[in-house]
Amino acid sequence: MAARSPDDVFTESFFDDPYPTYRAMRERDPILELPFDLNLEQAQVINATGARTWMLTGYTSVIDALRDTDVFSSALPSPTGEAQTELEQGRLVLINSDPPRHTALRHLINRAFNQRRVSELEPMVREMGRHVVSSIDHGVTVDVMPQLCESLPIAVIAALLGVPVELHQQFKIWSDAMVAAADPSSLDENLAKIVELQEFFAREVADRRAHPRDDLISHLANAQIDDRPLEDWEAVSFCVLVLLAGNETTRNLLGSALNVLADRPELWTSLRRDRSRIELFVEESLRYDSPVQVLNRI
Repeated sequence: MAARSPDDVFTESFFDDPYPTYRAMRERDPILELPFDLNLEQAQVINATGARTWMLTGYTSVIDALRDTDVFSSALPSPTGEAQTELEQGRLVLINSDPPRHTALRHLINRAFNQRRVSELEPMVREMGRHVVSSIDHGVTVDVMPQLCESLPIAVIAALLGVPVELHQQFKIWSDAMVAAADPSSLDENLAKIVELQEFFAREVADRRAHPRDDLISHLANAQIDDRPLEDWEAVSFCVLVLLAGNETTRNLLGSALNVLADRPELWTSLRRDRSRIELFVEESLRYDSPVQVLNRI
């Protein structure tokens, strides 16, 4: 494994394998000031000239920062610039809030994913998984990212939300645009797709309020917080969050887990022999190569 510098961030080698860089950061200083702004997520819109950025890589310092919401906040200031209106309406209310509001919002979404509901969903998810796998040609080399890791999470999330099958590909396009817009250089080209996504969910929320169904959009459209109904933009933001959280992170987890199994065929054989270990393997995959690499605080 080649030695890395703590400054070796956002290079091709970093994206291929960021962990040597993280190790170099920890060894230099677990609370390391970077010589540039990270410009992650909406931060590129609000970072002022001369803003300072630190990277926390030590376990204790990370836990302390995440728990101290009075000092380290998830609540981003209102964005400025030409993208203000679109981004303001699309801010993800759950991940951009602190307690006690974050606690109330999280409780709202947790009610839609309680243990009973998740258990009821398992047969549907298994059937979708079997369908995706059976659609892959056997005996030929395939790219598992689009064939499996991307298509399965989109299908599951769309079904939960109550979105028809014919929109699955469009969902992927919208989700990819939200992720790509984290890069300031690609914000403008993806802004139109982000607006399309917000407008789509706004129409769906309005429809579910008039005609509720047994789906997640209906749950969010008719939910209450602090003894009041969710505002339109809050319900839309929750829908966007569900799409991103259920799609982007899940497909990256699947890809990373399959990559580990490809590198370690003996582990694949072991899991096939003892399927009771699959759950532990998934949990360890989340830790070993997490689909979420950075959490921002201001």
